[in-house]
Amino acid sequence: MREYHIGQRIKQVFRERFPDMTVEELGEMLNMERQNVHNIFKRASINTEQLMLISTKLQHDFFVEMSTELHRNIQERGDELFAPKELYRKALYDNIMLKMQREVGRAITESQFGGPASTVITLNPSRGLRKSATMSISEYRVYVIDGEKRYYPPHVHIVVQKDKANIRIDIETGELLGVVNQGYRDTSDSFDDVVDLAKQWLDEPSFYEPGQTNREVARTHFHKINPNHTR
Repeated sequence: MREYHIGQRIKQVFRERFPDMTVEELGEMLNMERQNVHNIFKRASINTEQLMLISTKLQHDFFVEMSTELHRNIQERGDELFAPKELYRKALYDNIMLKMQREVGRAITESQFGGPASTVITLNPSRGLRKSATMSISEYRVYVIDGEKRYYPPHVHIVVQKDKANIRIDIETGELLGVVNQGYRDTSDSFDDVVDLAKQWLDEPSFYEPGQTNREVARTHFHKINPNHTR
């Protein structure tokens, strides 16, 4: 059975997503002292309320990860899965985790958009594109928002409609900057399929601004609504 250490995983996600942020700054986000943050990194378990806050602030759904690990461990246990008591526990756990995942997803989305006053600019149109377009609105939503943090270079968000996943893509390089919400995808998913499409899309002519590429339009809108973003 695989071990899932929640504290070590929180530390790993923190370092990957916010490489320029200090532990003190993370403590300020979580409203706790630096030493308490280090204590969390050492914990093998954590209460749901605290994990909910951490998931929202780090914009990473740890509940989805835990649920995925549970299912993997159950599959490795083989025949034990069919014991009535184990089936009941699994069903109960699945129900709880589903509710938590929905709540975390909602909180992360609200955190990303910063509430109803935030500016959200969708870059791929809802009309005028053939269904087979590189970033068809029926399959993906590409947008920029205001209030972006300095930890990331200028980027677009791409929501994969069928997976409910949300990722950041560097406007200049087309590379993956981070995963806002894993959605229904496995935690080990690299999103290579979306990254490849994003690179192609960025180089294509813009539907909104004739004579410009999607990269140029995305760059313009990002800096327009994030005027203090210096990176």
